[in-house]
Amino acid sequence: MSATPTADAAAAKPLEAGVEEALNRRYGAGFVTDIETESLPPGLDEDVVRAISARKNEPGWMTEWRLAAYRHWLTMTPPDWAKLEIAPIDYQAISYFAAPKNAPKSLDEIGGEFDAVITMGCGDSCPWVPARIREDWALPDPKHMDDEGYRAVRDTIEARVRELLARL
Repeated sequence: MSATPTADAAAAKPLEAGVEEALNRRYGAGFVTDIETESLPPGLDEDVVRAISARKNEPGWMTEWRLAAYRHWLTMTPPDWAKLEIAPIDYQAISYFAAPKNAPKSLDEIGGEFDAVITMGCGDSCPWVPARIREDWALPDPKHMDDEGYRAVRDTIEARVRELLARL
């Protein structure tokens, strides 16, 4: 329990400054992929929705479905149940499309040999990629397993990866 409301406000100032500093700091964890991208300028309207649909080569019915969703979204108001004291979102300041300019290579375009290629149960139907070590772990898909089954598959993968790395 603090002595006064003024003391509470004073104590909050360093915390707010720390949060502000963290938000303004450049991301430093190293997980950045510097690739050339194609993007749309910021803003959202029907032309942007059409441009996104066209860039994705979507059929006309999908474009119309997206436009209907956008028109419905325009009629909505932001929720205020959280009672947050934040500035409204400027939806016109956001770019709604970005994609790599160069498409990922297919496995046929990859040159050289990999140290290891591991497949997960596709056997002979897996694409062939040159590698020093080739293994098919044939593990069950944990997608519909309960937590215990999921963890068992996860732990098996971890153990096999550790063993593989020791061999490389």
